[in-house]
Amino acid sequence: MGDVMVPVPEELVASVGVFLNRKAAQPASPASDLPKSDDDSLARSIQALDEPCRKLLFLVGDAALNERVLTISDVAALLGWNEREVLGAMFQANYFLRVRGAAHLAMVTLVGPESPPAGDSLYDRVLAMPEQVARRVASIEQDDRDDPDRGPPS
Repeated sequence: MGDVMVPVPEELVASVGVFLNRKAAQPASPASDLPKSDDDSLARSIQALDEPCRKLLFLVGDAALNERVLTISDVAALLGWNEREVLGAMFQANYFLRVRGAAHLAMVTLVGPESPPAGDSLYDRVLAMPEQVARRVASIEQDDRDDPDRGPPS
């Protein structure tokens, strides 16, 4: 199927942009098509991540579920990091989860509705997470809160 152009009223352009970016970040298959072992695999893999990667995953997952738009700069400010640390932790978490077979891609960067034109700062891009991964991450975060002794292996 080719491209389709649909007129969007100017006052809705930002909202439609956010919606399309979120849809693009979602996997094509519904969560029910995923094997049940993925839940356990993802939980064990997140528990094995270092604390900075876990903090980033939990923050981006919460933002995804609450439909908050966070740029890389926003996340850096919230965590007290610099933007390179955010990107490094994102890369590390994605790589670690992918090689363990827990998630193909946990976090992505997207051009947000308020982002400057292409070629400007990478740090204005939005961090996003597919909803099904965000739901699993939120569940794992809740389990961590319920059992404070559980956490990354030493």
